[in-house]
Amino acid sequence: MSRHMQDGLLAVAPRLALVILAAGIIQLLMHWAGN
Repeated sequence: MSRHMQDGLLAVAPRLALVILAAGIIQLLMHWAGN
């Protein structure tokens, strides 16, 4: 893996984690609201 790609991944990783976390919270809320 090249240095440039590694820097790109490090830049995207926090945002990706945030998106996954948000999706999980939304799914949890939808499931909770459905009951």
